[in-house]
Amino acid sequence: MINIDLNKAEKIIVAEGLIELGSNGWIRLSYSSDYFDGNKPEYIDNAIVTLSDNNGGSEQFKYKGNGMYLGNLLKGKPDKKYSLKITIGNKTYTAESTLFPPAPIISVNFEEQLFQQPGDLTKSYSVILKFMDNPFIENHYMIQIQLNDTLENNSYILLKDSYYIVNGTIEYKPLRHRFAQGDSLIIGLYSIDKETYKYYNQLNDLKVSGMGASSTPYNPLSNFGTHVMGYFAAYSSTFQAAVVK
Repeated sequence: MINIDLNKAEKIIVAEGLIELGSNGWIRLSYSSDYFDGNKPEYIDNAIVTLSDNNGGSEQFKYKGNGMYLGNLLKGKPDKKYSLKITIGNKTYTAESTLFPPAPIISVNFEEQLFQQPGDLTKSYSVILKFMDNPFIENHYMIQIQLNDTLENNSYILLKDSYYIVNGTIEYKPLRHRFAQGDSLIIGLYSIDKETYKYYNQLNDLKVSGMGASSTPYNPLSNFGTHVMGYFAAYSSTFQAAVVK
């Protein structure tokens, strides 16, 4: 019989890095905690972080404390591929992400649910999101819903355009999200690349399994490689507010 001590898992790097359209890049670095360790993160303060793009632009991030490294030169631009390199001691980790243009939202409408929960006499509604999509390339999206000024827990929804596109538009209705009359929503539509889509898809599996963020027993595959937890993502976004009437 093999005994595995989850409390003594090997520490690995945890990275969360982003560059958004029109904004500077950033990344937060720390070391993973043991599986049942409730202590505060152990931040990494001795990394060299470099962001570059496929047009020859490059900058070194500045450390701002609490594991946070910020850029102040390069800003996210559409159709550019960004590379983020982390060097700690004699080891280097690199991730790449492509920033796709934002998808314009055409409309946000609501449809009354025909089937209610047993014993529930209150009407509920589904949201119908319609937006433009470039039919000549493969696109991936993440949708987040803010309900009455609060971001819904585990609310992100992942889409591949190939499943929904019709004549350059996508109309999508997330059936598991129900809303009441008078609810105020803000829909966030994020254009992400394939690797970011894959990461969040694996993260969905992790949430379903009930595992927390730790170095054991499973974590989504990072675009930094197998020795890093987390990701680097480039994205653009559009938002639309609506009220259920």
